[in-house]
Formats: sequence, C-alpha cells, structure tokens
Amino acid sequence: MKRMTILIIALVMILCTACNPLEEDAQLKIEDDVYDIYEMLRSEWKHAADEDAICDVLTRWAQDNEISASKLDYNNVAMSVDATDDYTKAPQTIIQCTIGMTHKKANAQCAAIAMAALKNTKEHGKIKVYFTTNPDRLTSKQIKTDNLISLEYCEETKLYTGSAESRKFTFSQPAKKVKTTGTVSYRVTITGMEGGPSSDTTRRHGNPLKGLGDLIKSCQSQSLAFQIAAFDGGTSAGTFPKSASMVITVDKNDEKKLLDRISAAEENFLEDYHDKDNQLEFISEKCKTPARSYSDETTSNIISFLYTIDEGVFAAREDEENDEDTDDDEIRTIANIGRITSNGNITIEIMARSIQPSSFSVMYDSYKNTADLSEFAVAEESNYPFWPFKESSDLTERYAVATRQVDLDMEPEWTFDETDCAAFYNKRQDMDMICIGANIQDGYDISTSLVLFLQSLNGEQ
Repeated sequence: MKRMTILIIALVMILCTACNPLEEDAQLKIEDDVYDIYEMLRSEWKHAADEDAICDVLTRWAQDNEISASKLDYNNVAMSVDATDDYTKAPQTIIQCTIGMTHKKANAQCAAIAMAALKNTKEHGKIKVYFTTNPDRLTSKQIKTDNLISLEYCEETKLYTGSAESRKFTFSQPAKKVKTTGTVSYRVTITGMEGGPSSDTTRRHGNPLKGLGDLIKSCQSQSLAFQIAAFDGGTSAGTFPKSASMVITVDKNDEKKLLDRISAAEENFLEDYHDKDNQLEFISEKCKTPARSYSDETTSNIISFLYTIDEGVFAAREDEENDEDTDDDEIRTIANIGRITSNGNITIEIMARSIQPSSFSVMYDSYKNTADLSEFAVAEESNYPFWPFKESSDLTERYAVATRQVDLDMEPEWTFDETDCAAFYNKRQDMDMICIGANIQDGYDISTSLVLFLQSLNGEQ
C-alpha cells in the first residue's frame, strides 16, 4: 500500500509539473547560492591549514544564515533545521558530504549543493546535513533517519543505489639478489598514464606494470640473457598506475637485441594506449649498472606472475552465470594490479571490486594457485564494504520524480566506486539511502532537485 501511494504521488507530480514548479525568483536564488557558496568554500578551503579550519568555514556560514550548526567529534560538522509547521509528520532526511584536507575542490562542489538546498527549502520535515571527514566517524545513532542522501563528487551526474565491495590482495616474496654479470644497463620507464580509481570501466586502461612485464617476458622468450633490478610502479592497489620503471642489464654483445626488444615493446604499448593517454611516454635511458640484480629464480617468478595473473574483468563462477537476477552481459567483478614495490621483498598489490561478494572466494582460489606457481605468498584483506543494489524504494522514486522536474533524468544504478553509503549500510541496514554523484556543472539542477524532493515530503507516507 505504501509503495502504491508513492507511485500515485509520483504519477500526479509528473502529470501536473512538466517543468520546474518553483517560482522564477526561487530558481534564481538557488542558482546564485550554489555558485556563490561554491566560490566561497573553494577560496576559503584552499588556504585552510587543517580540518578544524575547514569546519570553521562551515559553522560561520551557518551562523550567518541563521542555521543551527555544531562541531562534532573527529572534525565533523552538523547543520540542522526543524520541520516547518505543515511538515511535522514528514519523514526526516539526512544529507551527507565529505570534507577534509584532500580533494578540497571536489568536496566544495558537493557541500555547496547541499548548503544551497538547505538554505532554500521553504517547506520541509526535519533536515540534518553532516559534513564528515570519514563516514565511519558517524555513529549508528547519528545516522538514524528515514532518508539518507549522500553527495559524492562525480564528473558525470549519477544516481547510485548500490556499490561494490572491494578487497585488496597482496602478493610478496623475498627479492633474492645476486651479483650483476652484464655490463650494459638501461632504465626503462613508462609514464604519463592517466591513472585514477581502478573502478572506472568506461574504457580499457593501460597498465605500465604489465607493459614492463610483457617486455621482460619478450626478452625471456627470445632467449636473451638478462637481469633486472628495481622494478617499481604505481602508488596504491586501488588506482591505475601512472608510471612504472625498472633496470634491465645485458652483456655488451646483446645490447642491440635488448634495444630491439625495448623498441618492439614501446611500439606495441604506444599503439594500444597513446590515443587514450596522450601524455604517455615510453622512455629507455642508459644508466649505471647496478652491483646486484634479482636472481634468475626471482626474475622468472615475476615474469610468471605478471603473465598469468587475471586482471581486468574477472570471470564469474559457473553457477552464478545463470543467476536470474543478473544480466549475463553485466560486468560483476574487476581487478587491477595497482602497485609493485621492490624494497627487500617483491610486493604486488591488486584491488578487486565486485557486486557479487561470493566471487571473492573464487578469486582467492585462482590467485592462490597463481601465487603458488610463482612462489608468492598471498594475503587478502577487506578494503571497503558492500552496499547491495536496490532498484526501487520510496526515496529513490520520490527523488527520481524531482530530477524529472528539472534538467536531470537519472535512473538508479550501481557503481564499482567506494561510496559513503556502503559505510552507512554497514552500520544500519534498515535505512533508505541514495548516493548522488554530483558536480558543480549540474549544481543548480541537483540542488533544485533536492529542494523539490524535500518539499514533496509533506506527511504522505
């Protein structure tokens, strides 16, 4: 009955409001506030020395606009407004944004959208807006609410109602070294890749770590006597590496063969990825020959691992492929080699992300087999929790109606990105939640859609 009521409300609102129902003055006020608040936050936060200073900017704004605000533990800020007279029975709504010393510009965009909506919603139930340095720092009691809307920066405006679980796999083995026997050495570097979170599946991303692995595999297959040292690249398991570098050494008589292998690897890698990563460079420079290099055994293990390990789309388990609740063509699990370090141990880090957490056991078994063959030890750790996808709910349907009243029309979808909603779901699984992938380009429309949504909660349950 509750769902039917919401559907009827949604239909009526669509039929009755083919365009934005707010008065023109109200629309202009929201637009001005979104961009004015954003510019203020961007400027003030740029020079903020710490999280406390970031919080001060928010509390001052709230005071200037006669909105109740307080600092919470862990440098969180809460703003709140009580329900208006006709909305005392309306559901409560929490809006949440991330703040902190990193990604200040992106955070300012989401915060400005939320603040403009809070300031310009004239009729509403009780509203709280949390600005958090970490979603885990809000307690389950603090997020007890009817509706929770999280704003997270996204280049393309999205409506998320689910996100993947992510797990980190770490592979390591001692970096056994021996005396270097060759006399000619080259440092080979692949750099200028775009990088970014490995959750992006919009295109195929090149991996410089795999590129260097292919180079030494090519040298091995051509029976070229070589040694490698200092194989490093990437900054974290969960991001696409922007660069990778290694030193490779051969005898003087094999220098031309090595340069031929490097040239072929460069040609292949640039052909595959230069158009997509237009800053890409494949650099080989003669360098000082290291006194010690990896043993043949260690080198073979690195080659075997990089050649064998699954990266990119990970195949689903056979008994999941016929799951009636999933699309056979849908990508469910992805993995990416994000980092290699060689300080004492060879350590390789992979981030896997899945909308079917049961896939991780299959993945671990596969990785364990690969690790055993290459003499790597493997460890698995949970990195971020799962937020199960929910195609429809009262909150989703009401907010979708609001988006259609402005220049947005978003359908619920899930993401491989980590979301704050996943952390909240881990604390309270009974909440109705959505995550809006937001940006300042659509800032006015998003803020207006929030105002329209909040004003639609007029006690109808």
